[in-house]
Amino acid sequence: MIVVISHRVFATASPLALISVFRLCFDERHVLLTNPIYIPGSTPAIDTWIAGLPARLQHEVSDVLEQGPILATQRTNRAARIVIDDVPESRFDRVIPVLSMSDALEVLHAPLKLLVENGRHDGAFLLRIVPPLWKDELGNAIRRRWIEIDNGGGIGELTARVREAARNPRTWMRLWVMFDSDARQPSLPSDQSKSAADACTQQAIPWPLPFHQLDRRTIENYLPIKCLFAWAELATGLAKTKLRRAAAAFQRLRDEQRHHYNMKRGFLGDTIRQRRLWYAEHNATIVETMDLAPIYANVQEDDRRALHGGFGDDVAMIFHDPVPEEWLRREVPSDFREALFQSLFDRI
Repeated sequence: MIVVISHRVFATASPLALISVFRLCFDERHVLLTNPIYIPGSTPAIDTWIAGLPARLQHEVSDVLEQGPILATQRTNRAARIVIDDVPESRFDRVIPVLSMSDALEVLHAPLKLLVENGRHDGAFLLRIVPPLWKDELGNAIRRRWIEIDNGGGIGELTARVREAARNPRTWMRLWVMFDSDARQPSLPSDQSKSAADACTQQAIPWPLPFHQLDRRTIENYLPIKCLFAWAELATGLAKTKLRRAAAAFQRLRDEQRHHYNMKRGFLGDTIRQRRLWYAEHNATIVETMDLAPIYANVQEDDRRALHGGFGDDVAMIFHDPVPEEWLRREVPSDFREALFQSLFDRI
């Protein structure tokens, strides 16, 4: 977050509070600027405050002030920004919120909450697909509690959490959201996913909420195909044979088919309840074409049989182990990865 401190604050705020702001910017968690831009000898209120500090603090505070304008140029124009001013009451309803010192410290200390449907699997997904240049930065932010992965408890509960956050600007300012599209066909997210997106766009003050409704059906649809073959090799007996065949059939699908396939429960999982019961009663091992989404109409019978039941409910566990970057680059578009994490770091 970019923090702009009015020069008036240096004459009125608690010295300890000011030091707290500088401490939060010293390790580059946030970026500090002053208004007007601080030039030694030209801003009496800031010069006087610095002169009253111990020598070591003077040096560290001066470093933060000197580095602030440089670091700010490295942030995008979408980076979160607040102003700290000597005001009786914070104004969260502005495009750039103007906050009192106490409210600003509350916001700056708060971790950025990454609200996802399943904190365990979605968190692992994010840790795996982060671009290499940001991997260490993300790990450092999580380790230092600048970022916390927050379990939404499913898409319905996640939507309720977002709507609740819209009533509290302090919470809204420290939130980032990601959820599945649950789309069985391209550009057709489920009703629940559309409701979640609507909740995320209901308010733009103080800032629009950064959210990502995945283009593909679920996080599992971003798994590199080679991961599925490796997953199959961990099984034994008939289960290994079944998973190998499923992985080979999945590889033969077109991109749009792979992106919207029911990875956990396969073609059978997308049939209506009555049809699932019929298939179970008849011990059927292939879903008929009439029960498939139109995009799968050309899938060969052998492949429909191999993809009948999917890869199992635990397939997302693949993201909990290292995934070769080469495999990720082939499967997950770089622009998707860049946009996802740029929006995250813009919010910190």
